[in-house]
Amino acid sequence: MKKAKVIELIWKRTRERGDFPALQRALTSIVDTLQDDRASNAELAATVLGDFTLTQKVLRLANSSIYAPYAKDVTTVSRALMILGTATVAYTAMSIQLLDAFEGLAESRVGAAEELAQAAFAGKLARVVAATSGGGHGEEAAVATLMFQLSRLLVIFYLPEEWAHIRECLDLGMKEEEAYVQVLGVTPDELSEAAMQEWSLPHQVIQTADTRPKTPDTLVATHQEWLACLAGLSTSLAQEFNRAGPNAPVRALIDTYAPALGRDPDELERLIRELFAAENMPEEALAAGLERATPSSGKPLNAEMRLDRALTEVTSAAGEADVETLTSMVLESMMQGLGLDSCAAFFRIAAKNNFEARLGFGSKVKSNLDKLVFDGAFVPDVFHVCLSQGRSIFLEDVQDEKIAPRMPAWHKSVFPDVRSAVLLPLRLNERSIGLLYGNWGPQVCLEGVNAKEIEYLNAMRNLVAKAFEEAIKAPLGDFTLIDATPKSKTKRTKNASKTKST
Repeated sequence: MKKAKVIELIWKRTRERGDFPALQRALTSIVDTLQDDRASNAELAATVLGDFTLTQKVLRLANSSIYAPYAKDVTTVSRALMILGTATVAYTAMSIQLLDAFEGLAESRVGAAEELAQAAFAGKLARVVAATSGGGHGEEAAVATLMFQLSRLLVIFYLPEEWAHIRECLDLGMKEEEAYVQVLGVTPDELSEAAMQEWSLPHQVIQTADTRPKTPDTLVATHQEWLACLAGLSTSLAQEFNRAGPNAPVRALIDTYAPALGRDPDELERLIRELFAAENMPEEALAAGLERATPSSGKPLNAEMRLDRALTEVTSAAGEADVETLTSMVLESMMQGLGLDSCAAFFRIAAKNNFEARLGFGSKVKSNLDKLVFDGAFVPDVFHVCLSQGRSIFLEDVQDEKIAPRMPAWHKSVFPDVRSAVLLPLRLNERSIGLLYGNWGPQVCLEGVNAKEIEYLNAMRNLVAKAFEEAIKAPLGDFTLIDATPKSKTKRTKNASKTKST
């Protein structure tokens, strides 16, 4: 079979079965954020929060022992982004999306679950070995390793007969690359590279580095070589453990790779065997941490406790976070604390004399952000009343005949089914410069928002206002957030990251 024909056959079958459109959209969004220097953490946070499994994975990682010196009780993705960095979270998202896509197909493919478990464990090995090497590239290493698994997974899922022939060759002692070439006329690396190009993945490690050390007993010279060696070692180790279990003869592999990775062989073997024992890899199809859980709906019973914790976290971050990140943290805290379906932050745009939503999470927000706009001139709707009075408002049912006439048309258009909502005005120098908004979707929040919860919400809102006071013209993307003519003089700083909370 010719190389081009094999690759085209795989993509033809993926298109016929419609397996990967959602994966490609998700990966494209993540890659765009990773490669765009102007992209904000809020954009990546919104992507992560759109996937409950991914949200839990990122929060667990931020609270893990690896980052323990820098974090404690991280409850928001926005805070996790500050601690982990954009790249780490983006790579985490990629690995989860890749594994999740194949997991959904595994039940209908013979032998697929075992191979998927092996690929997931290889990623886990690479993550832990990299994370304990001192460079903080664990998630990048996991993604690079998964890149090397793509050829195997694609053949298993879309060329099952050819995969059976490859397995026969491997059982006879043939090397994997030789088996692929004999059966398919293409190497595993060439297949993986084709997948990376098809899905617009950024990693070019397969094109530029061998998976085995170039020079025996010598430390690698480049970052890509290091990633490739990690991927090669992790993949080979996963195969050995899958074949032979806890007593797998892995020392020879470790002795080959340890010098290139700058690791002590004894220490590396101990780490790897402990990891295998803890993971029980053959039965752990998703060792990268994929878990199924159902997010809560409606206002949580422990909302007050959640908001208390959130206030502590936001307060601790206020001194180092820029205005956008702090606003994002508060929105996310509102969403988690109150069990909101959607939330958004509106800001007064002086040049346009209007209020525009520039940040938001949840249902319908991202796709309708450009529609969440209203005029700055007063009309007697609930949004302008909130801004004029400077008081937080809880609306139990916006469909009620007494409230519905005071809901603006733009809100009815974007959120036609919303029942309950909460509005928190942002005040600076006795003027409203913005508004934090949240709703519970089609559910009525019968419990309401009690005085203590409002107190916590107002305290977080005030921290955002304080950040603006410290950085009057702080940019959020490419626009000026607040009016340049405050009523009283305030100290101005050029960098919002220097904000200090009181």
